[in-house]
Amino acid sequence: MASESASSLEHYCQQIVGTDKHTPTDPARGTWVYALWDLFTAEDIAGLYNKERGEHANSVSVGRALIKAGALSLGQIKVNCKPERIIAIRDFERYRQLCEESKARVAEIYLSERRNAKF
Repeated sequence: MASESASSLEHYCQQIVGTDKHTPTDPARGTWVYALWDLFTAEDIAGLYNKERGEHANSVSVGRALIKAGALSLGQIKVNCKPERIIAIRDFERYRQLCEESKARVAEIYLSERRNAKF
């Protein structure tokens, strides 16, 4: 019943949260990045969602939909001297523990995932 009443954005977030990490088979598809990266901001996902779907979701609604879908919010972490709300879409226990040990390491992983991004 709840699944039937979920919005398009909520369905989208349910599809990406908890997915297995793998090499994408179709890099032309907008969501290929979810197969490669573990950490996102709600702004990252809103941008990808809006580009793929031609909609105008904002980071607040995306953040809520991600958490509802089971993603793990790691809280505010400074990335390049700017506070960002980082969200893990898989490997929740690993990132929970890593965040407790070193938020700087989480920021480093977030940035390293994007270092060679081409989209």
